[in-house]
Amino acid sequence: MPAAKPPEFRRRAVDLARSGQQPVAKIASDLGISESCLRRWMAQDDVDADRREGVSTDERRELVELRRRNRVLEMEVEILKRASAYFAREKVLPKMTSRLVQDLATDGVPVALTCRVLGISRSGLYEAAGRAPSARAVADQVLSATIAQIHHGSRATYGAPRVHAELRLGLGVACGRKRVARLMRAAGLVGVCHRRKRRGQRPLPAPHEDLVQRRFTATGPDRLWCTDITEHPTGTGKVYCAAVLDVFTRKIVG
Repeated sequence: MPAAKPPEFRRRAVDLARSGQQPVAKIASDLGISESCLRRWMAQDDVDADRREGVSTDERRELVELRRRNRVLEMEVEILKRASAYFAREKVLPKMTSRLVQDLATDGVPVALTCRVLGISRSGLYEAAGRAPSARAVADQVLSATIAQIHHGSRATYGAPRVHAELRLGLGVACGRKRVARLMRAAGLVGVCHRRKRRGQRPLPAPHEDLVQRRFTATGPDRLWCTDITEHPTGTGKVYCAAVLDVFTRKIVG
């Protein structure tokens, strides 16, 4: 894209074209611009002189400035929204904002603007970015890898409490539960959460008489079978699962 011509150059070109000494195309060729560009300058000059309707140069310049300010205000609002969500989710100190600044810069928000809105020193930010990872950060990376293995081994069912118990009791790793929860949030790992049962509900009476009187023993196979049915909600409806157990052999027979 060619560089914009200075106002003095445009003024001189319009005056030459209006003098009528030479054709507009010849003047444009001598000045190294296109004929359509010169005619646009002449039309804009008529608007600025109130000889025709349109947006004047001063108004156009003011619109450009207002749009620029509007973009800056929108980016400032976005910075504050992202910062508020980041601090609330990650529960980090306000000084630990280098990752937030990097994420905003990836989305096209200038680093200088982010530092000004959040009150961060740019020199300190760049110094922290070039600094080697701390021992705590390295330990978090190792622990995150172990957490991911435990979570994968549980078929993505373990949450932070069970992963923490496996680390402490199973592997002997000394760490806090909140630290495990923070690393799992950062890695996007979640467990399966069952709905809590409502309190105050009593079981319904048995639809049939208890024929064995709660004595689940047998002297041989195929003498006493027990069964139970459970209800599982799914995305397409409810699924019911039932199994028949031989009390003597402890095998599923149906």
